Amino acid sequence: MKKAEGDEFVEMMLDLFRKKMPENKGELVSGIEKNDRSVLIQKSHLVAGSLGTFGFIHGSNLASKAEELAHKGNSDNYLEAEQELVKYIDKALYEIDC
Repeated sequence: MKKAEGDEFVEMMLDLFRKKMPENKGELVSGIEKNDRSVLIQKSHLVAGSLGTFGFIHGSNLASKAEELAHKGNSDNYLEAEQELVKYIDKALYEIDC
């Protein structure tokens, strides 16, 4: 069966998501451990876009909220939000492979 136009692009994007999202998750975990707000802001922003692109709206919103809280600088709030985001990334990676 011939693939529909665009299928190869979609598969390429899914492969990129599968490759990059664990890397981003690892950098978020490292940022949490080091309490590195600049890494958390950058990676949360990136993850928000990636999750949103694949229809993970709740996860995209979580990432945006984590980014916003990290900008504000209250470590109790943003670290908790980042930890919730890390858990959500696992869920998204599982769902993308189902």
